[in-house]
Amino acid sequence: MYEGKRGKVLRVEGPDESFIRSAISKYLDALFVIHAITDARLVPVGSSFRRCVWPDGWPDITAMLPITGQLWAIECKSETGELRESQIDLLPLVEASGGIVTIARDVLPVRQLINDHYARFTVAEINAHKGRVRGLREQAARRQIEREIAANLAGNTQTKGRGRRLNKAVDSDEAGRLFEV
Repeated sequence: MYEGKRGKVLRVEGPDESFIRSAISKYLDALFVIHAITDARLVPVGSSFRRCVWPDGWPDITAMLPITGQLWAIECKSETGELRESQIDLLPLVEASGGIVTIARDVLPVRQLINDHYARFTVAEINAHKGRVRGLREQAARRQIEREIAANLAGNTQTKGRGRRLNKAVDSDEAGRLFEV
């Protein structure tokens, strides 16, 4: 806490859970770690919205550790955040089932676990794994672009922002270059 202008006491807090969750997700993306952010908010399903259904207490991020595929549950908390009762009950069950649980108030515990995990493997094994994941991601991106081009050529207008880029590529006969790696 510190005293701001006009004598008011201001409380300086660290990052909130959503900022921590986003930073961890970006870090995992950079390392080719497959993961998903668990979010119980309303999500669009067709023409309506529904609430995601997860067991109460499910962690903020679920991931698979590289190479082994072991479940990794990451619960993000702010500096002052505390585990809810449902989380206190569920997270030990994840560990008992063979998963790893990390309570993260920043990226450091995630970075440490990844470093410790990778220390168990040779550089060649790690590079081979990253190469496989990179190749699979490129294939998935290529298939997505192919689907968007097909939808665009069929007159489907749900390609949104990328539709203009795809229209230009198809019109200028540059579609083949979209698939080059």
